[in-house]
Amino acid sequence: THQAAPRVELTIMIVTYLAFAILYSNQRHLAFETGAFDTGVNVQPLWNFLQGRGFAVSIIEDNGPLRWATHVEPVLFLIAPLYALWPDPRTLFWLQASAITLAAVPMYALARRRLGSEWSAFVVALAYFLMPATQSVMLFDFHAVALAPLFLLTAVYFLDQALVRQDISFWLWPQVRLEARKINPQSPTPPRNGRFSTSTFYLLAAIFFLLALSTKEDISLHVFMIGLYLLLLRRRWQEGLPLIAVGLIWFYVTFQVIIPAFRTEGGHSIYAAWFETLGNTPLEIALSPFTAPEKVLGLVFRPDTIPALLMITMPLAFLPWVGLPLFALAAPSLAFVILSQNPTLRQMETWHYAAPMLAFIMLGTIDGLGRLSNYACLLYTSDAADDN
Repeated sequence: THQAAPRVELTIMIVTYLAFAILYSNQRHLAFETGAFDTGVNVQPLWNFLQGRGFAVSIIEDNGPLRWATHVEPVLFLIAPLYALWPDPRTLFWLQASAITLAAVPMYALARRRLGSEWSAFVVALAYFLMPATQSVMLFDFHAVALAPLFLLTAVYFLDQALVRQDISFWLWPQVRLEARKINPQSPTPPRNGRFSTSTFYLLAAIFFLLALSTKEDISLHVFMIGLYLLLLRRRWQEGLPLIAVGLIWFYVTFQVIIPAFRTEGGHSIYAAWFETLGNTPLEIALSPFTAPEKVLGLVFRPDTIPALLMITMPLAFLPWVGLPLFALAAPSLAFVILSQNPTLRQMETWHYAAPMLAFIMLGTIDGLGRLSNYACLLYTSDAADDN
């Protein structure tokens, strides 16, 4: 009963938050507070697709006649049948609210394993819901990339389950779970033998990584970072190399092939202009920390950079910085936000730009709390040994 209590509380919290998000987004739309950007640029392509005209969009036609000229979001193919049931913008708002809310489920499961405590995992989920960046992603119109946190966290959960069945952990420092169990033998630990095989968990992880990649082109860089983390810090080339390869290939295909092919006048993504001081192509921009470090540092130390970083870490008691190896997986989106010439990207309490990094902010939070808990456990056992 004691272990079930936080799960009951989590269920109540999820249902309550989802109801609030659906009602609020519904009223926001009825009050004419949603617009062509960014609701119309998603609704119109879906409507046209259902009418047999592809993902055509006229709102930004000078960029290209199809949605792919702006963003590569294959997940729209999966959303289209749902939109066909009720072709109304609120369908997308409710889908987005559901995805953001349900991301708390794999997050809770990951935190429970890392921290060895149901209640600590519940607090992490609560902090996620209360974070301003989460609410801005939830409530500012619709964006396919808002589905990414659910897919990424679920993929990492299944990957961790596959690894733990080989006596390995996704986490860089898993000692906290072992130390916690010395103090509390009831701390949960995942079963090594269950109804699903290791290969099944790998397959599920792969499916959700692919779903995450389908939400927006720049998720490819986050998948690359996860692979790099597994390869360098966990010495897992079997999982790391495929993720690195898939991330790099999808980055090239989306930025160098698909987007230029659908743009009216060819060329690279329209958003490359936001980084024109660093380079003229996505590759030049990505390599700018090595080719133009002085320009990168000049942008990093702008006055509005620190408030942007505080907005995504201060509500979490700066724990993401303590769990830096996991928080660092958000680096591509953080760089996109910090180095852009568009100042609205750094207003993550207002706009949706934290969406690609939410999963890694919370993974860093979980890991940071785990480390602090580990230090506390070591201090406790040391004091107990001294008393004896």
